[in-house]
Amino acid sequence: VQQKTEDIANKDKRIREKKRQQEEDRRQRSALLKQKYEEILQRRDSHKEHLRETTQQKKEKMERKAEQADNTVKDVEAQRINDIKQRMADMAMKKKVADEKREKCKEHELQLALDAIKKEQKSDELRRKHKNERVNYKAYTMLL
Repeated sequence: VQQKTEDIANKDKRIREKKRQQEEDRRQRSALLKQKYEEILQRRDSHKEHLRETTQQKKEKMERKAEQADNTVKDVEAQRINDIKQRMADMAMKKKVADEKREKCKEHELQLALDAIKKEQKSDELRRKHKNERVNYKAYTMLL
């Protein structure tokens, strides 16, 4: 009887020890699972934060590119306008130079015409003078 009682007590002791061990194992597994769950949540949060930062950086980069493109377009338009203004100024300068040349040419032509008239007048005057001298010479020779 005492052996049976000891066997039952040992059996109860083993069962209680086994239950205690199972409970301890369950607590350890629970703690381990909780720790892994926390790690997963932390990785997920850090991944979300990384995605947020990356998205923000990409957005800022795209905004900078868009702004640079706008500035480039503005620069090209400004350059085109400056080129047009420069061409207009060059054309105005060429027109002014051509007008001045035309004016000088007209003045030169007038001067040449005036010189030709003066030369003609001088030539006429010399002819008359020469004619008068011949007439005077003839008259002089006749008188002699």
